[in-house]
Amino acid sequence: MAALLALFSFHRLQCLILYLALFHLPLVMDLVGSGPRWTNAYFEPFLSCELYSKLNWPLFSWQNLTVNLLLVVWTVVIIVRQRRTPWNISCRSWTKNGLPK
Repeated sequence: MAALLALFSFHRLQCLILYLALFHLPLVMDLVGSGPRWTNAYFEPFLSCELYSKLNWPLFSWQNLTVNLLLVVWTVVIIVRQRRTPWNISCRSWTKNGLPK
């Protein structure tokens, strides 16, 4: 699927790498951040093996809370510095004129 999406992209090699990373990143994050004794069927439906990591931490842990907090802070910094919000895509007046003053 990543190769198909890359065919329709202007920068094919960079987009292929990005598409592959966007697919595999959540799977790797599930492997380490979903909880102790949890497995990940990474190769499903091609192989019926499950991966297990000894690095797992609980889902409601300081590691996951810290990552979520940092992402919220990063979003607020983007909003303040760039005067853009995630809703700019759907709101044309803000996209053209920036945030209301």
